Amino acid sequence: MTNPAGDEANDVQDDASNGSDLSIFSDTPNITLEELEADDEIIEPDAELELEPEGPYLRAAVILAAGEGSRFEGPDHKLLTEVNGKPLILWAVESALAATDCFDEVIVVSGAIDLDVVLPDAVTILHNDDWKLGQAISLQVALRYAGMHGYEAVVVGLGDMPAVDPEAWKLVARAAGELVTAEYSDGQRPPVKLHADIWPLLPLGGDQGARTLMQMRPDLVTAVSCPGLGQDLDTERDLYKWNSKTR
Repeated sequence: MTNPAGDEANDVQDDASNGSDLSIFSDTPNITLEELEADDEIIEPDAELELEPEGPYLRAAVILAAGEGSRFEGPDHKLLTEVNGKPLILWAVESALAATDCFDEVIVVSGAIDLDVVLPDAVTILHNDDWKLGQAISLQVALRYAGMHGYEAVVVGLGDMPAVDPEAWKLVARAAGELVTAEYSDGQRPPVKLHADIWPLLPLGGDQGARTLMQMRPDLVTAVSCPGLGQDLDTERDLYKWNSKTR
């Protein structure tokens, strides 16, 4: 794995930072069968999808994973907690790596914890020292790096979403549009493609990244129906539901 960011990745702004807030484990909560089944519907991908024009097009996959996971009460950080046999963060990373025919690089933005010990050599790690300031600064760390390396778009996912299918990364990456989001049975969730033309519109601080722009400028948003699930694991209840479905 490489970490070319160094100081340049941390020189972004003084106003913001981040990663996905995440969590899991402890006593099993009471959840009804109806609640478990409520999330089971999976949207099939669009039969006809307008694609980006053919030709050289530099894209990077970015996984935001800098947060503290303050709602997680387990012995380890949430992203290092094993989910079905491997650390939670690896589910997101391996899904993005499986879509590498669409990406020139897979980038992970870390912060609160050192993820080097579990991440494969194939990913680039950018460390965000200002992760406490909110998710937006982690996104800005990634965008600064992407801009310096000539990327025309980034596709951004979160480190605590284990059920994002590689096909979702591909569909979002290839779809035409400046701001493209995956759409699942539970709504619009990452990954989200951000073309370089709209990077200046993204927030410089706070706990939301692309979501803020999506809410302010719905006219820019293209939603793509994707396989998989857009569920993130933030709490012990989330983990229990996830393990109940995947046993």
